[in-house]
Amino acid sequence: MNSKRLIVKGNNVCKILELLSNDIRHYDLQPAENIYIFMSEKYYFRNNSQLMACLILKMEEENNCIIDIVAGGGGQGLFSSSWGAETSRVEEIADEIKNICVNKGWEIDY
Repeated sequence: MNSKRLIVKGNNVCKILELLSNDIRHYDLQPAENIYIFMSEKYYFRNNSQLMACLILKMEEENNCIIDIVAGGGGQGLFSSSWGAETSRVEEIADEIKNICVNKGWEIDY
């Protein structure tokens, strides 16, 4: 399993919900008023496995949110090696969020 936390700040950062819904979402859940969960699966041919990624977004206020990205389940075979699939998926999602932030002029911290 691998994870990463991003903190996004900027005017109308709450719009990130709509943007992420279009790019990442396969299944979503809203367990609380200010928390959103996006989940997706991706198949990795190099190790013949399905990998699940979970993105947890917490709106702190209109101009500040915390995003946790978690990926797991990418291990397969004799030693359950993920061959870096979990890290790769976390970085792939983080890069998508970084691109959104750059385009919108939002600040991103780690």
